[in-house]
This record gives sequence, structure tokens and C-alpha cells, in this order.
Amino acid sequence: MNFTVDYKSNGDGNILIRTFKGTVTVDVILSSWEYVISNNLITQNHIGVISDFRETNLLVRRESVKIFENFYDENIQLFKELKLAQIIDSPKIIFPLVLENSYFKI
Repeated sequence: MNFTVDYKSNGDGNILIRTFKGTVTVDVILSSWEYVISNNLITQNHIGVISDFRETNLLVRRESVKIFENFYDENIQLFKELKLAQIIDSPKIIFPLVLENSYFKI
């Protein structure tokens, strides 16, 4: 699968912006989070992360929600203070129904 993920911060340096291009699966999204974590792209100054999927073929199924739940639970210390936003240009998926109607226990 061909894909790219670009990382940058906004002008204030408190929001990380991840821009995805190409075919994106659950594994791609999780690998991106692992890259963010292992490269310390989120600091204490960050208040949120924007994930831009407008230039993707997003192949994420509703059944994938549990995979995301587990990942967020395993990394609760990172995610509990962050605001997360997804930009999706196509109504065909709505990031599996906004992760099954906002599961988050955070």
C-alpha cells in the first residue's frame, strides 16, 4: 500500500498536525501514533492532535473500533490530556462512526 504521513506543528507549537495521503488502514494509523510516541513529537506543551485524512482512501471498518480502544487504553497517559480531531472529506466512513459514538473513557 502506498501512503505517506507528514508531521508538523501549528505556529504556536501546541497542536500536532498529521497529514495522511494514499491508502490508509488501521495499521497505518496505529503506526503513525507509534512514530509520534517513539519520536517524542508530542510534548507537554501540546494540547491536541489533528489528523487530516482528506487525501486518503480510508480503509477503516467499524469493527476496528476495538483496536483503537485498546491502543488508547494502553497509552492513556499520552491521550488523557489531548484533544483529538479528524478531518475527513468524504462522508462515506465518518471514521467508523466517530469511533462508535465516542467510546473514550478518558
